[in-house]
Amino acid sequence: MSEDTISPLLAAMALLGLAGSIVVAVGVGSPGAHRLRSLVDSGGRWAAFAIAAVAVSSSLYYSEVAHFFPCEFCWYQRIAM
Repeated sequence: MSEDTISPLLAAMALLGLAGSIVVAVGVGSPGAHRLRSLVDSGGRWAAFAIAAVAVSSSLYYSEVAHFFPCEFCWYQRIAM
C-alpha cells in the first residue's frame, strides 16, 4: 500500500477514535448509563491498547516505509505514546 492510501485511512481512524471518545465522555456522565460504564470498565484497557498499537505502528510506517523524517514535535509525540 502506498502513502496515498495509508494517510486517509489513518486520518479516518483518528476521527473515529475522537468521535468514540466524545461519545463515551458524554455517555458515561449521563444518568442511567450503567451499561456504558460496564463496557468501559471491561474493555477500556483493550481499547487503549489498540489505540496505542495503531499510533505506534503508523509512526513506524511513516518513518521506516514512507521515509518521512520526523520533526522535533513528532519525537515528543512518540515519547508520549
